[in-house]
Amino acid sequence: MESTPGSSRRRQPPFLRGNRRSTFKEIYESHYSHQSEQAHQRAAAVGVALLVDNPEDQWNPGHGESHILSSAILFLTCILSEIEAKGRYQGHPRLRELWAYLRDLDDEAKDLWGLRYRKLLRA
Repeated sequence: MESTPGSSRRRQPPFLRGNRRSTFKEIYESHYSHQSEQAHQRAAAVGVALLVDNPEDQWNPGHGESHILSSAILFLTCILSEIEAKGRYQGHPRLRELWAYLRDLDDEAKDLWGLRYRKLLRA
């Protein structure tokens, strides 16, 4: 994620700073390359597709589908939280409830909550 520090040639400051930068760096480093491969139908996508399509070949049937779904829900929750904060909308209790469920189910959600969203959503 070294493309976000700004431009020293143009004296442009970093686009993201502080806990926002830390959070997006965590998401980028943990997921971007894998999801980019999936989006572009490269090796990881083919591997996931083969496992999802053939549950009898899985060590832990249903895990692939569950991981894809939970990642999508987590990213959507991050996006909705960013929109709510940036738009200065009134905090929606269901969004906080979703974060509570995600934190109980997923260590990454717990980490992202601690890095950024607890403070951002003032919860």
